[in-house]
Formats: sequence, structure tokens, C-alpha cells
Amino acid sequence: LRRSEQNEEMTTSTLPRRLALEEVNAFDSAEDFHRLFDSLFEHSPWVTEGAWQLWTTGSNGQVPLRSAVHLWSLFSVALYGASKEDQMRLIRAHPSLGDVARIATDESRSEQRGAGLLSNLTPEEHAELLRLNGAYSSKHAFPFILAVKGHDKHSIVAHLRRRAENATEIEFDEALDQIARIGWFRLLDKIDDGRTPPSTQPPTSLPPTKAGL
Repeated sequence: LRRSEQNEEMTTSTLPRRLALEEVNAFDSAEDFHRLFDSLFEHSPWVTEGAWQLWTTGSNGQVPLRSAVHLWSLFSVALYGASKEDQMRLIRAHPSLGDVARIATDESRSEQRGAGLLSNLTPEEHAELLRLNGAYSSKHAFPFILAVKGHDKHSIVAHLRRRAENATEIEFDEALDQIARIGWFRLLDKIDDGRTPPSTQPPTSLPPTKAGL
């Protein structure tokens, strides 16, 4: 798609349909790439920029993307290869689960609604979730992050209770892995490679090496 068509068919947060991978391969500007993929990662366009640079500045130029996994590997390298400071800023850009006032993107709102965190909690459950989130954030200095696809309110609270006991270094790495899972599922909501349904679990070999691109 050219930019004029994309402006009518998508925003940074919503796509009316999944784009074919061939359409992504036809992108000829970073603007197109950012417009489609910036919302994979909360308020962190630097990840998209890193993926774009990996795709377009290699020795072979802008090689055609072969699959959703191939495309995802660009984002994964950008995410896991970033500085600890940038990674921390990305982690802290995420809203606390269940904290309606801090949800700033349509993607986060849809994901949390699907997990029952925006409408299916009793007042007591909501207060307990916020309390647990607060205790977690106080201990680790960043919010609890979980890719909630496939979870319900009970499993989310169970994960929160268990992970709150971990060391901060472990939770930092876990937060990045959960952000990667979130980004993967959001990617599959946006593109269609003809063989990877939106419900497909993330690749298990994360992060990929640059040699694998």
C-alpha cells in the first residue's frame, strides 16, 4: 500500500484488516513501516526504527520478508539488543494491569478487556489487583507485565502473586519476554503471511541472532 491508501485504511492503533506480507514488502519508506508497527510496543517507536534499520541497511538491502517469524525477528533483535536504559523505559511505559486511568492505547485496552480486567472484576477484586500491582511496582520499580492473551483474572492474579517474589533481575528479563509476547500477538493482528494464524504462539527461539535474519 502507498501512504495515501494507508492513511484511509489504518491508524497507528487500528487496522481494519490484516495486511498481506507482500504489501509490507512493498513499503518504500520508514514512515509506512512506523505507521503500521509503532503500536506493537507501548510508546516506544525506537523498536520499530531498529527493526526498519535492520531490514533496510543490511548488506543485501531490503530483502523480501518470508514469513511472520522472519518479520518478527527484526523486532526481536531490536528489542533484545537495546541498551538496558531503553529497555527499562519500554517496561515502564506499560500500564499496570487493571489500572483503567493509565491505559493509553487501544491495544492495551482491548487486551485487558479480553482478559476480563476492565469489566469482570468485583470492586474487591479490582482493589486487590491494584494493591498487588502497587506492591510489585514498589519492590521492582517497574510495573508487572504479562501478555494476557489466553489468561483470565484468576490466572493473572496467580502469576502476579508468584512473580512478586522473584528477584528484580529475573523480573526485568521476564518483563522483556512478556513484552515480546505482546508484540508478537499484536503483529499477527496486523499482518497475514498466509500460514500463521493470529492465535499462533510466539517463536520459542527468542531472541534470534542477527545471523538468522
